[in-house]
Order: sequence, then C-alpha cells, then structure tokens
Amino acid sequence: MPNLVAHLIADVVLLAVIYRVKKPANFHWVAWQVFGSNILDIDHFLADPFYDPSRCSLVHPLHSWAVPIYVVFSFYGRFKYFFWAALLHVILDALDCLM
Repeated sequence: MPNLVAHLIADVVLLAVIYRVKKPANFHWVAWQVFGSNILDIDHFLADPFYDPSRCSLVHPLHSWAVPIYVVFSFYGRFKYFFWAALLHVILDALDCLM
C-alpha cells in the first residue's frame, strides 16, 4: 500500500510540474495519461505469487525490458506524458528495490 501511495503522490507532483511548465490546453488528457501509467503494474499478473512485498518489481517485463521504449517515446508523440509517468513509475520501483 505505501508503494501505491508513493506512485499516486508522484503522479500528482508530475502533473503539477507539467502544468506549471507547459500549461497544456488539454490538461485532462494529460492527467488521464499520467494516472493511466499505473497500468504498468498489470505485469504482476504474470508473477507467482501475484503480490510479494519482498520481491523487486523490476523483474517484471513492463518494468525492465520495456524501459528503452518508454525513453524513446517520452520525447515526442501524443502519449509522451504517459511515457514520462511510466519512467517515473519505474524509477520509484527501482528506489523501492534499493530500500
């Protein structure tokens, strides 16, 4: 649960930064993308057991091998904010693994 709260707080902070710097006209679309990035955790369904608090989530496919895709698509495109948030999600999970 603390990990979920950290992700949601980071999402709100990211939205605040995006709004402050870019002031996008379609802010609702940006918000959906940022909060939607938490869908990355769907790859936990591939794990056995489904939830293990001691397991580092960087072993899951959407948290490891897909990261270069997130980096490339975070620079351009309609969904760049989704990929920014996905990178933030992976960084938070990496920090969680170190703790």
